[in-house]
Amino acid sequence: MQSVPFLCRRLGLEEPVFLAAGATCQVYRVGEAVLRVAANRPGQQVQFQIDAALRRALLLLGVPVAQPLAVGEDWSLEAFVAGEVVQVLDTTKAFQIGQVVAALHSLPVSGWGLLDNQARPFLGQAASLAQGIQTRLRDAWPFGTTALALHPLIQIPLNSPTSAKAPLVAPYRETRIFSYSRWSDFKPRSGAFNRNP
Repeated sequence: MQSVPFLCRRLGLEEPVFLAAGATCQVYRVGEAVLRVAANRPGQQVQFQIDAALRRALLLLGVPVAQPLAVGEDWSLEAFVAGEVVQVLDTTKAFQIGQVVAALHSLPVSGWGLLDNQARPFLGQAASLAQGIQTRLRDAWPFGTTALALHPLIQIPLNSPTSAKAPLVAPYRETRIFSYSRWSDFKPRSGAFNRNP
């Protein structure tokens, strides 16, 4: 992965100003645009091509998303969209979110799971729902072997009384996890499936 200042010079962009970092990329403001640069994740591929294609399709439906400007192998450039931090989700904002999700789900897709990183058509990488889940979450609870408390999407101290998620997860701490090879082969591993603590 090349340095961000070097990439900006190569692309003829303004000096980058760091905005945020997430699991998949670092985000920089470059003038009136935003540059997303893939995080260094060995063995993990970024999905900038499909991300740009989805946003272009959503723009055609009138959804207010950042317009893709250019996409490279490990970077994406898009229009800057000013936003606001929402402290309280009122019914108007919830309705707007619902409209965006409905538009996203109206796009035609073939297959299941993580989409192929290509412009169009939108193709899932798997032939079945079960395989599709595995493309998105390699060890998805309750279908994998990892306990819910240890799942990377949770990552909270379950014993902490201040944890907002603890009451949601508590009933599943002792749950037996299913293992499967096909959807028709669901079998509890050892012991009974128990959702009661």
